[in-house]
Amino acid sequence: CRSKEERQRLFGTLFFFLMGTAVLISVVALGLGALLWPRFVPVVPFHPFVTLTIATVFFMMAGVLPRSIFRVTDRVPLFMTLSLIQGVLSAAVTIALVVGGMGALGSVVGALVSAAAFFLSSAGISARRSHGPGLPA
Repeated sequence: CRSKEERQRLFGTLFFFLMGTAVLISVVALGLGALLWPRFVPVVPFHPFVTLTIATVFFMMAGVLPRSIFRVTDRVPLFMTLSLIQGVLSAAVTIALVVGGMGALGSVVGALVSAAAFFLSSAGISARRSHGPGLPA
């Protein structure tokens, strides 16, 4: 891409493609998973464990583009800082929830919280400090 407008168009198209793909895969995984999971893993309930894990993977998939944008626009320190914050947040929330009485579910919820927080923060930063992403500023 030679201009800011071309980068915005490219990253906007990629963002909506990734989001559409993430939604489609999540919906299929929820639908098929609910049918197939009990047959293969009857000991672990599909809901809430697998449904929350699918939501976590959705946010992780949707966060791929903002992470890539940070790298290609020479904002690696921002990428690294947010990754460190995500790791600390995930560990802190997970420990608090597990110790606080949620047990194994606390681990799944902790991962979801950190994935969602990282996606929202990185998408927001990408939109505000845009060098190319076609996200609304």
